[in-house]
Amino acid sequence: HRGDCDSTKRATDMSIYIGSLPPYAEEAKLVEVFQKYGDVEVRVCQGFAFADYEHQHQADEAMFQLEIILKKDGKLNGYNCSLAWGKRSIIAKYQQELAEKKAKEAEKADKAARKDRDRGGRDRDRARDRDRGRGDRN
Repeated sequence: HRGDCDSTKRATDMSIYIGSLPPYAEEAKLVEVFQKYGDVEVRVCQGFAFADYEHQHQADEAMFQLEIILKKDGKLNGYNCSLAWGKRSIIAKYQQELAEKKAKEAEKADKAARKDRDRGGRDRDRARDRDRGRGDRN
């Protein structure tokens, strides 16, 4: 897959960028490393590659485990390299975090609205009862 190095071409948002690879890096050796964490497509370019997963949890696990291996051994399957999230993965993770934050804020606002509505309902009932009591006296 040399030459297919545009990170925007792949439909998945779960890409790991593999940097500082030697020019002779082989796709099969990288696939061997990354497939342990799920179905993966590896695109090898001149000096770097992308590992594209179908599911975010697979990419997360691969990144977590492989960073540990790199810190310990300094190599992945014989290659000195570095790992980072592909640009689309960074955007996807940000969008996911933003959506989760908005959902939490909406849930908080909904709870507060229900609480106000419940409290307001009791206040309205008291006011109505109070007004009725006055109305009965007239």
